[in-house]
Amino acid sequence: LLIPGHDPRGSGLHLFYRRSKAGAWSYVNTIPDLMHCYDVAVHNGQLFAAGSWTAAYWSWYYSDNNGSSWKPMTFTNENTGGFMVSRVYSMFTFRGKLYASGELSVFKSGKFVNTHLMRYDGSGKATVIHMDKANAMFPGHAAKLETDGLRMERTVEHQNRLIYLGAFVENGNQWQAVGAFTATE
Repeated sequence: LLIPGHDPRGSGLHLFYRRSKAGAWSYVNTIPDLMHCYDVAVHNGQLFAAGSWTAAYWSWYYSDNNGSSWKPMTFTNENTGGFMVSRVYSMFTFRGKLYASGELSVFKSGKFVNTHLMRYDGSGKATVIHMDKANAMFPGHAAKLETDGLRMERTVEHQNRLIYLGAFVENGNQWQAVGAFTATE
């Protein structure tokens, strides 16, 4: 059992909590430059942490050694000078792939635009899924997506479908749902 430490400044930065098979709790304090840890996931033997960054432009990390050390995600379809990941709020699996939902500012046509979905491709690499596809994720809410940004919350896979809440960021950390959605791809 893993529990992310949302605002862990009281006992040290960059941690999440882990419960061993024997039932003992411990905290892990090894995630560099991660101020908030919103979600922790295990996928194909790797550990992933999502949150908000402090000094670096990375909010999605992975570990090959159960959290002893961490590496920032590399995005295969962006160059690192052209975008910044400010917050990654949640992770989920769909059809065997790991995804992250958050807020990623991409520099396009002379301005930053937000996109909200990334897919882990393996070996520390992820692909950014751009806004044009994100609009299809929240039908009827394109204006809210452009102004406030929408993200996926409480995401589950059921009978080969993805079911999730679309939510806007109310104050940087909390969210408010605008509707329930489903997807097949």
